[in-house]
Amino acid sequence: MRFQKTVAIFAAVLCLSVPAFSAAPSFSLDALKGLAGSDEFGMPDTQPTSGWQELVIKVAKNGTFTPGAEDIPSTLGLKKITGAENATHQSEYINLWGFVDESGTFAAFMATLVSEKWTLKGEVWTVEQRMHILDMAGDPQRATKAVIVEKTDGQVLDYKSEPAEVGDADVAAHRNAVLDMWKAFKPAAK
Repeated sequence: MRFQKTVAIFAAVLCLSVPAFSAAPSFSLDALKGLAGSDEFGMPDTQPTSGWQELVIKVAKNGTFTPGAEDIPSTLGLKKITGAENATHQSEYINLWGFVDESGTFAAFMATLVSEKWTLKGEVWTVEQRMHILDMAGDPQRATKAVIVEKTDGQVLDYKSEPAEVGDADVAAHRNAVLDMWKAFKPAAK
């Protein structure tokens, strides 16, 4: 869907404009894949015991790689769709974002959690979206709430987004619920 490209562009612009992300630890795809089979690669010693490392491993081991284009970063991610995508449904995404260097190594610089409630009325979608941006240590950096109205052909009719405070109780509760959902998620065998 065209909307996913819109989200990718929004996330890329937001993250590239935030200086804190340039200081975040970066992990190569090789290191992430190494994590999937071992715990000796790539993660900082200060990793929280919250299950973040295991979640990154799950994404590295089971995620789908999508190459970047020009200024849009590459992603390695998982998705969970509840309901038929051509009808009202819920979409959940977790992505590691980064760039592929000259040697072909994917260097992740952040993660996103995106929850979307897609409601179809006639030929128009209304998408209620919540996005959480985390650094590679799993610490929340930014959050947004958005409502997107688009036609079934992908034409965006309206887009309203507002920042959310990562420390607000509602935002933290949503982020933690989404993280718990992803920690419990059992990816389909490849």
